[in-house]
Amino acid sequence: MDALTGVYVGCFGVGLLYAIFSTIFSGHGDVGGHEIGVGGHEIGIGGHDIGHDVGGHHAGDTDGGHASPFSSTVIACFVTGFGAFGLMSKEWLGFGAALSCLFGIAGGLAVGAVMFVFLSKVIYASQSSSEGRQIDMIGLLAEVITPIPPAHRGEIAYILGGSRYTSAAMTEAPTKKDVPKGAPVRIKRVVGGTVYVEPEE
Repeated sequence: MDALTGVYVGCFGVGLLYAIFSTIFSGHGDVGGHEIGVGGHEIGIGGHDIGHDVGGHHAGDTDGGHASPFSSTVIACFVTGFGAFGLMSKEWLGFGAALSCLFGIAGGLAVGAVMFVFLSKVIYASQSSSEGRQIDMIGLLAEVITPIPPAHRGEIAYILGGSRYTSAAMTEAPTKKDVPKGAPVRIKRVVGGTVYVEPEE
């Protein structure tokens, strides 16, 4: 194996291993980590609630809420494509070093572009779903499940679309005492991962 072939094989192997690793250990193939939306969705199984965070994106794969062409996943796909197309053009098509490099770069750009488009669509769909759910939350009646101290966060539970969700919550207006567990509250607005509520009289 000559040096150039070794470079192609190395690029293909490293890029492919990174892509597999990120798919296994991230929320949805390198689209998890940066939390979008609020709280968790609880599923009742045998009388127990199992919570899980809703949605998310890696900070490295987003730029202001949009997929980045320089994200780690896109770069890994470019490296994988460069190695794969460079190796195929050199070993199977008999291209020389310069031409196989150009073929590898073109293939890497194509693979990276496909992944960028995929990430853009996934992130957009996740954000649209989260934003729509936040709008639907406004005005809902919720129940305090962890007391909400003055100027600090507690936790609430609410029903939306037939499913039960939980979220970190603060009071919309300053209070002098805790909002106790079990108290009814009305959701007024959502900012990031925090729901602002008003005690229901």
